[in-house]
Amino acid sequence: MRHNKLKKINKNSKHKKLMFENMIYSIIINKYISTTISKYKILKKIFDKKIKKIKRNKNFFISFFKGRNINFTYFLKKISKKRSGFLKVKKIKQRKGDFSRIIYLKL
Repeated sequence: MRHNKLKKINKNSKHKKLMFENMIYSIIINKYISTTISKYKILKKIFDKKIKKIKRNKNFFISFFKGRNINFTYFLKKISKKRSGFLKVKKIKQRKGDFSRIIYLKL
């Protein structure tokens, strides 16, 4: 069975977990990020789960960011109206080396 498995992106599990947590931090702090489509598909699921957990438990937000300077009220105002689909996606370009599609994610 494939419960709680992520798609393969040629990284070990610890690296994947840290990479996606860093991407979530970057999206919330900077309000945008650019990444490939394959990473976005995995990130979307993880991001929606984290946001739903934050909406249920406000203390999780504080523990999740470990004292980083985040505007909590702005962030809650952005996510309070939606149930899912917190990220806006815009396809930008293709990367020169391997022609993979690069997309722009915005909170």
